[in-house]
Amino acid sequence: MVFSYEVFLNKGLTDFRTVLSQQVESAEVLDTYKVKYTFKPGFPTRDLPETVGGLPILSKKHYTENNRDLEVSSLEPFLGSGPYLLDDMKVGERLVYRRNPDYWGKDRRSSAEQRISTRSGSNISPITTPLSKASRPAPIRSATKPLR
Repeated sequence: MVFSYEVFLNKGLTDFRTVLSQQVESAEVLDTYKVKYTFKPGFPTRDLPETVGGLPILSKKHYTENNRDLEVSSLEPFLGSGPYLLDDMKVGERLVYRRNPDYWGKDRRSSAEQRISTRSGSNISPITTPLSKASRPAPIRSATKPLR
């Protein structure tokens, strides 16, 4: 986790780096299962545990062995352990995810597709294809068109 924190602190999005560097003093490994974050004084700490606790965890081995770099654009997904894996992608149009068979959770969709529009003024909304009994997500409301 500390490796991931340091990668995002040094190479993450500028806004994210700014928040981390201004509000977090340090991160240290306490043991195999514990990490301690020290927050800088003078900042509200209500959301900081969620911010640092919600950081994606990168595999240090995969990151270094594959010469990954957050500052370099790439279409190769990072190694992850979440409920879905990237299955197919058409840049600027769609992403298709498939269920990660090694994920611990149950009752998830077998796959999901998200269509992306880069046209100005278009509504971007997820198009999901449930192949299990999982419920559909709530529709995303558009600022320009009311739901009917």
